[in-house]
Amino acid sequence: MAQARKVRSDSRCWDWSGYKTSNGYGQIQAVRGGVRHIFMPHRIVYEAVNGAIPEGMEIDHLCRNRSCINPVHMRGGTSKENTLSWWMNKEPLRS
Repeated sequence: MAQARKVRSDSRCWDWSGYKTSNGYGQIQAVRGGVRHIFMPHRIVYEAVNGAIPEGMEIDHLCRNRSCINPVHMRGGTSKENTLSWWMNKEPLRS
């Protein structure tokens, strides 16, 4: 079950300054071999620090800021855990 978890008060969000989707997530596009690939920076940072994201898992922004790429502000979890975390923290998502 998801637990209420706050980020450290002394750590700030690292807001992605590149392109953001209409719902606030950072996005990177790259073309390789004529094929366009789309990546989400928060997922790249999470994987660089924690390893591959297991199948069926999402990244939960504990700071509620969708454009944040600070790995201290992220954790892996299921969709259900992500939703429960949002309700338990009772903070609106920021974009």
